[in-house]
Amino acid sequence: MVRWIIGLIVVVAIAIFGYNWYSGRQAAEQAAQQAAAAAQEAAQKATEAAQQAATAAQDAAATAAASATAAVAGVTDSLKSLTAGGVDVGAKVGGAVDSLTTTLSGITDTASGQAAKAKLDEAAKSLDEAKASVEQLPAEGRKLLATTLAAAMPAIRAAADKVTAIEGVGPELKPTIDAILANLDAWSNAPA
Repeated sequence: MVRWIIGLIVVVAIAIFGYNWYSGRQAAEQAAQQAAAAAQEAAQKATEAAQQAATAAQDAAATAAASATAAVAGVTDSLKSLTAGGVDVGAKVGGAVDSLTTTLSGITDTASGQAAKAKLDEAAKSLDEAKASVEQLPAEGRKLLATTLAAAMPAIRAAADKVTAIEGVGPELKPTIDAILANLDAWSNAPA
């Protein structure tokens, strides 16, 4: 009978151990499934938040660029009468500014920024070529250029700042945009 009681105790102990082991394993599997589901949900929310932030940044860049375009729409017209040394400085500077604002307004993401790089390089080159002619302008011409550009610069700078803040393309375009802004700033602040 003692053997029978010992055998029963062993069977009960094994059953209890097996039950606890199985229950613990189920609880661990359930906890792992819950953790995986929570991680997936958090990743999905993070992805949605990132997409919303990217969309907001693109919208802000487009809005700023549209404001810049509107603010400088009359630059070319205002500078029509500027000539020096046989060069139509007004057309050269005005055309570069118009091209710049149009180009900036079209940059909303990495792809459009990379596509616009050549146009920005062209605007920078055009402004560099205009430097000598701008220096030859008479006092009235420099004053008109400074006044016209000073009025347009806040909108141009805001659009440029939005573009240079775009991840993946802003740092690549920043040197060209900075060179353009340096010329425009110098001319908008030039004494007459």
